[in-house]
Amino acid sequence: MTIDRTAEVKQQISEAFSDVPYPGDTVADLARASSVNDDINIADAFRGKHWREMPIEVLLSNHFIAESLPHMTLKAFHFYLPGFMLATLDRRGTHLADSTLLSLAPPQLSSEIKDFPGASQDAVRQIRDILKRNDVHIPLLKKEYEERMSLLSLTQKKAVLAFLNLLKQDGAIGWPPNGIDRAIECLSRAK
Repeated sequence: MTIDRTAEVKQQISEAFSDVPYPGDTVADLARASSVNDDINIADAFRGKHWREMPIEVLLSNHFIAESLPHMTLKAFHFYLPGFMLATLDRRGTHLADSTLLSLAPPQLSSEIKDFPGASQDAVRQIRDILKRNDVHIPLLKKEYEERMSLLSLTQKKAVLAFLNLLKQDGAIGWPPNGIDRAIECLSRAK
């Protein structure tokens, strides 16, 4: 991967999302109702911050905040997605990269996941057990995913695709299995 290509993709992301309005400062503006404490933590981490001013140190030191993107309201997701993508490009190989991809990949049933690169047989068995328990939530998660993706303009989808293709070329992402391919496929079909 070249530094020039990374700079091009960063510029494309910045331009595509430049006019997305700030979602607001209240907990209700920033976080979906999941748990009161989680929502407050998300709101505190992002309140008053533009996506260009992402708290990268907080994202890297706090797994919950790094994984907050899919727990944001639709407007907050739309607003902060470019910041997560830019931070991911600056910090490849961190949990931030996996959690950003997770928010861009469509959810799938445990039976649809075929590969767990580098995991032991015992770890695969444990992961499959956890995923099977979560299968009941897949229809709701798919609806939420579709709502998030529907907010993106064609120009924004192209920027997200450029981001995903750059990460795929780099080979920097491992979770979810085949997530990057599924995200690219879904966004490529979108009009």
